Amino acid sequence: IIGKTDADLWPADTARTLQEHDTVVLDMGQSIQVEESAEMADGLRHWLTLKFPIAGPARRLLGGMSVDITDHMKAETALRETHDKRIKESLALARTLSSALPLGARLQELCETTVELVECDRSSIFLRDGEYYRPRYNHGNPADIAATFSTFAIHHRHPLMAHVVEISGRVVIEHDTLHSPLFDAEVAKQARILTLMLVALWDDNGRPIGFLTAEYHESPGTFTEMTAPLLLGLARVAEMAIVTDRHAEARRQAEGALHRAAQDITDRKREQEEIERLNGILSQQVSELSDLTQELEAFSYSVSHDLRAPLRHIHGFVELLHKHAAAALDDKGRRYIEVITKSAKQMGQLIDDLLAFSRTTRTELRPTRVNLTHIVNEVVLDFAADTETHKIVWDISPLPDVYGDTALLRVVLTNLLGNAVKYTRPRGEARITIGTTTTAEHDLVCFVRDNGVGFDMRYVEKLFGVFQRLHRADEFEGTGIGLATVRRIVHRLGGHIWAEGEIDKGATFYFSLPLARKGTEDDAKQTYSIRGR
Repeated sequence: IIGKTDADLWPADTARTLQEHDTVVLDMGQSIQVEESAEMADGLRHWLTLKFPIAGPARRLLGGMSVDITDHMKAETALRETHDKRIKESLALARTLSSALPLGARLQELCETTVELVECDRSSIFLRDGEYYRPRYNHGNPADIAATFSTFAIHHRHPLMAHVVEISGRVVIEHDTLHSPLFDAEVAKQARILTLMLVALWDDNGRPIGFLTAEYHESPGTFTEMTAPLLLGLARVAEMAIVTDRHAEARRQAEGALHRAAQDITDRKREQEEIERLNGILSQQVSELSDLTQELEAFSYSVSHDLRAPLRHIHGFVELLHKHAAAALDDKGRRYIEVITKSAKQMGQLIDDLLAFSRTTRTELRPTRVNLTHIVNEVVLDFAADTETHKIVWDISPLPDVYGDTALLRVVLTNLLGNAVKYTRPRGEARITIGTTTTAEHDLVCFVRDNGVGFDMRYVEKLFGVFQRLHRADEFEGTGIGLATVRRIVHRLGGHIWAEGEIDKGATFYFSLPLARKGTEDDAKQTYSIRGR
C-alpha cells in the first residue's frame, strides 16, 4: 500500500518483527526465507515469505513473495495431537491386553484406562444380572455416593437400554442427562451424571451383556470426535475379556461334567465335542490377541526407527548448519539453532522413555533371588559423575535378598535414585538414604529418602501417572514417565509403591517386595506371588 509502513498496517509486535527481517535482507544483501504471522480479521494467519534485495540506481530496494501456510500448520498441529493420542491409546491397550490378572481386575483397569484416555471424571462397566444392568466396576466415583451408586440398577426394558440396543454404531451420547427424555432426572442427580457417553457390550452371539460409560459428574463435559471411536475400541477389549473368560469358565464346567459322566460314552462324546468347539473359540480369541500384540510390536518398531531417523536428521543438519553458517548468524539465529537442538534431544528422550514404559508391560519376567545391596551399589556408581559437582552423602543400610526380576529391579532403583539426585541439586549438601522396614501388610518395604525440594502431598496421586509432573521443565528435566514405569514394574512383581513428601523438606518413596526365603526349593514355590502383566 503506497505511502504506508509496517507500523501503519500491523500491530506493534508484528511490525517490529517484519522490519527486523527487512533489515537483515538489506544489511546482508542476501535473500532469506522466514515464517511470519499476524493477527487478521479471521484469526492468526501464517506465511512462508521469501525476501530478497533488489539493486537500484539510487537506493536499496526490497522484494518478497509470501505463501499462506496457515492451513498447513493447523493440519500439522492436528496430526501431532492425533499421534500423541494414539501413543497413549496404544500403551493403555498394551497394559490391558497383556494382563494376566483375573477378569475383574482387568475390567477395573480398563475403567481406569478409559478415564485416563478420555479425560472424563468417571468410567463404569455395567453388566447384565437377570433383568437388570448393575455397575460392577468403576473408576473416579465420588466417595460420598459410592454406596448409593453400588445399588444403582437399570431394567433391561428401560427406554435408555432399548435405545442402546436398537441404534446402529452402539454409541449413545447424552450431553444433558437432567433434561434427556431417556433419563430420569432424579436418578441422574443421585448418580451424579451430567454428561454421558455409553457404548453397548455384546457377546459372541450378538446378545447385549452390558455397557461401558465415560461420564462427567463435576461439571458438564465435552466429548471430542476421537472419543466415540476410542470408547468403541475399549469396549471391544472389554467384550473380548468377558467372552473369553466365560468360554474358559464354560470349558472348566464342561471338563468337570466329562469326568462325572465318564461311564456314559454317549454323553462324554457330546461333551468332548462341546469342549472342542470352545477350544476353537478360545484359539480364535488367542489369535486375535496375538494379532494385536504384533500390531503393538510394529508400533514400537515404528517409534524406535521411523521417528528416530527424522530426529537424527534434524539434529545432524542443525549441527552442520551451525558449523558452516555460524559466522553469518546473529545472536537470534544462533539461539534458534540452540532451541531446535534442545527440542530434538527432548523428543528423542521422550521416545526412549515411552519405549521403556511399553517394554515393562511386555517383557517376560525372570523371577529369582536378587541381592538388593549389590544392585544399589551398582546404581550409585552410575551417578558418580553427579558427585563431582554435587555433594551427595549416601546412607545405605544393609538390604536383604528379595524375590524378583533383577533387570526390572535395577530399572526401579535407577529411576528412584536418579530422582533423588536430581531433586537434591539445589541443596548445598544432598543426603540420600536407602533402607528397609516392615509392615503388617507386606513382607518387606524398601525406601529411598532425600532432603530435596519435596512435593505437595495434595498432588501425590499425580506422581505415578504417565506424563504427570509436579515441577516445571525449566526447573528439573524429565518426561514424566519414570515413576509410571516404576509403579508398573513394582505391581508386576507383586508389590505396591507409595510416597510421602513435604515442600522444601524432601521426599520418601516406599515400595514393597516379596522376601526371598532360604533354600532353592522355597524360592521355586514363590513364583505364584509374581504377577505377569
